[in-house]
Amino acid sequence: MAPIIRGIEGTRAEADLVSRRWSWPGQNKRPVYNFRSDGRELNSNRCLIIADGFYEFTNPTEKGKKRKDKWLFTKKDEPIFCIAGIWRDTPDVGEAFTMLTMDPGPDIATLSRPADRHP
Repeated sequence: MAPIIRGIEGTRAEADLVSRRWSWPGQNKRPVYNFRSDGRELNSNRCLIIADGFYEFTNPTEKGKKRKDKWLFTKKDEPIFCIAGIWRDTPDVGEAFTMLTMDPGPDIATLSRPADRHP
């Protein structure tokens, strides 16, 4: 569960702050934590995910290390920020949200990561 801000249907200036589940079940029943935003019209069920940071993982920098290196990204001098997301009402779990991903920005693109998707 995590806090999100979502618009109220039919209004432009009103929003709700609610706590919802992060991820809904995908077609293969695995959780959908991230959703590609490229080339999609996302005009409804948009939300802002309140966060104090997010992690990205890269291949290990140390020889022989098996686990990926973990990098924490935060906003300098700010305790929180928002990540773009969408939410759905699903029969299995009720209302749930996921993060939107896109090509990496210059601050993240320098990390060597096989999947070039970032919040």
